[in-house]
Amino acid sequence: MKNYILIVEDTKLLAESIADMLEMEDFKVKIAKNGIVALNMMTTEIPNMIITDLLMPEMDGLSFIRNVRSDERYRAIPIIVLTADASEESSQAGKEAGADLLLTKPFDDDYLMDSIFRMLTNE
Repeated sequence: MKNYILIVEDTKLLAESIADMLEMEDFKVKIAKNGIVALNMMTTEIPNMIITDLLMPEMDGLSFIRNVRSDERYRAIPIIVLTADASEESSQAGKEAGADLLLTKPFDDDYLMDSIFRMLTNE
């Protein structure tokens, strides 16, 4: 069975670019434009991993991560944050919310893919 990765990103072009890259590696991918949409999608199918932005309308990435981490069904899902905010405060807030990895945009595609494979295989 394919690993399912949920991308939570309000910039459509970036979300589609990441999705294309993941689909070429045979991942199943779905895209949500914000945390509210993502949480609704997760009630029907639980992802193996989440890649989320921090700055989004309606529900930002930190609130979304806190929601995911507070629900037993989703607590163990690895979460990668992609953010344009390179500040130490943003990084600390992401870690405190429960993110497993924070990458600053623009990020290195190869590093992102390596991180995904490592996290999914628990290396």
